[in-house]
Amino acid sequence: MGVEGSGTSAVPGVEEAWRELRRRLADHAAGMEPRETLVVSAQVAATEDGPAPYVMVSSPAGGADGWRLEAVSNGYLDSGHRLDEAAEEALCALGWSPPTYLPGEEGADGSANWHLDLPAHDLERAAWLLVRTLREVYGVVHPAFLDSSALDLDGLRARRPLPPRPRETRDPAERRAAVDALPVVRPDDAEHLARLVRETVAALGEEVDDDEDGDLLWTCGEASVAYVHVDEERPAVHLFSVLVVDGTLPDGGLAALDLVSGRLPWLAVRLAGDRLVVHHELCAMPFVPQHLVAWLARLAVEIDDVATEAAVLMGGRRFLEDEPAEAPAPSRAEVELDEQLAVVAELLVDGPVQPRVVAAVFGHDRGALVRRLVGLRQGRLAVLSDDLDGLLDALRAGLRWIVDEPDRVADARRRARRRVAPRPTVQSLLIGDEPDLFESDAG
Repeated sequence: MGVEGSGTSAVPGVEEAWRELRRRLADHAAGMEPRETLVVSAQVAATEDGPAPYVMVSSPAGGADGWRLEAVSNGYLDSGHRLDEAAEEALCALGWSPPTYLPGEEGADGSANWHLDLPAHDLERAAWLLVRTLREVYGVVHPAFLDSSALDLDGLRARRPLPPRPRETRDPAERRAAVDALPVVRPDDAEHLARLVRETVAALGEEVDDDEDGDLLWTCGEASVAYVHVDEERPAVHLFSVLVVDGTLPDGGLAALDLVSGRLPWLAVRLAGDRLVVHHELCAMPFVPQHLVAWLARLAVEIDDVATEAAVLMGGRRFLEDEPAEAPAPSRAEVELDEQLAVVAELLVDGPVQPRVVAAVFGHDRGALVRRLVGLRQGRLAVLSDDLDGLLDALRAGLRWIVDEPDRVADARRRARRRVAPRPTVQSLLIGDEPDLFESDAG
């Protein structure tokens, strides 16, 4: 159930990318040797007690004619990615056979995974089934978020699209009236829903690019874009955006997740390799134009600023932001000397600086710290320091300190409540000093 588009007409769309993956799976399997196995797995942020979702195809030994397909079961899956009842029902509907024994046990037939045996001439069906399983059961939204040590995935990664054209300006009252005039409709099918989405965007007076799959590109700030994708299987509209690409700081990913989850709690957020992705599913039964407009307006206003901060934490860049180029060191006449940066740089001369100290230097102003980080990376700010990387690390640590501050305050309050002694009651004060109130003084 594809969730996001991947670019303009110059860039392969999500459906084309999945078709290409299906072709590559079939071609690779056709050349496999006996006992050879191909595994394709989903990229996930982290695992704790098991592997990420994966599918596999193997060529049987001894010249046997056919293919063994497997899809990982809950017996192996990491606890954070286990299948619910609906997902297992979807596997059954696709034709998979359920596990016949538990991991660690041995069985003559079957598998500890979901499995299916297909004859050799059903290679195309095998590739189709693996792709459908990755998309519809394990929730992989694009082949860009897959890994394989054996299969060539080059070129399937979503590339950066051309920036959408500037929007037309239209009087807000006219826009509101045009949208309010649109009816609430129960769509007949995906094609009907796609027309309703386009009519809604047209009522806004916006000129929006789209890719060959019909996914709309919605401009969000200076360097972010959201995709509007109509689900082909059920009445839903998916809003999807890649906030950060090319992240280089492994420890910054979790901090960026916390940042985005706190600032944009209305979006689902996840790490996919070196990317940070957000997504929302809008129910379209019935399709309410005002709902889509409200979500698009919120995306346009909020996600780019958050993407800027998340990119700094991850050491990456926003989706439409140009890759940083090596530039000659600017002269002092071309740059601006920043007082707060100079303070942190001087403190670093004597050794590491605590993140809380860096945060205090900037007055716990997250925006000010982000502007300094971006300015340093782009060479617009000067600082008298021989260790620019150390300065950048200190600033990022200070930014994480500011981002985590609400959680620290909440934790401190919880600890303080646990330390408070219970207030004495009248009865507890009397115990040991006075006879029980219900006892008579028999004398």
